[in-house]
Amino acid sequence: KKEVEADFVVGADGVNSQVRSAMLEDPEREGKFRVKQFKDENVRVYKTVTLRPQPGQKLNLNYSARTASDINLDALPTREGTLIGVLLFR
Repeated sequence: KKEVEADFVVGADGVNSQVRSAMLEDPEREGKFRVKQFKDENVRVYKTVTLRPQPGQKLNLNYSARTASDINLDALPTREGTLIGVLLFR
């Protein structure tokens, strides 16, 4: 267990935040700090896809596309010569 003193702490270590859990479980926290959780209203579903570029297509770029219906595709180059795409649906 590690103790740290700070004026401000953000527990941004994911949905199963160990920082938030430790703060909530502290029996001496009354009056010292408060824990505020916000409802996630930006729920998205994602799918990763491998994209095979056309011969001669530049692979040193990050590709990104958005639709009016809030579907997003971001593609990043890999060392293997493909693109890994993340398709986000709202």
